[in-house]
Amino acid sequence: MKKRLKRIAALKAGVVFAVIFGSIGFLSMIITALSLVAGNEGAAPASGRALFFFLGPSVSVLTGFIVGFICATLYNLAARWTGGIDYEVDDVE
Repeated sequence: MKKRLKRIAALKAGVVFAVIFGSIGFLSMIITALSLVAGNEGAAPASGRALFFFLGPSVSVLTGFIVGFICATLYNLAARWTGGIDYEVDDVE
């Protein structure tokens, strides 16, 4: 069965991307925390690591929302001109 994706809800796409990017930011926060606990000093000063630790996930969520919103909006504009993306689905029991 052939279907066509004609429109993406931009706000919903922004929320989905925010969750995805937020998850990545949260994982990077955990990795940073583990490196701090393990005593891996690295090149960054302690204040820079602490700032990244607290702001990293928040910035990731905001970036994800903005990227998702912009991508969905651009897709919707392009879909008006091109008709959208065709895709096929199968019924699964």
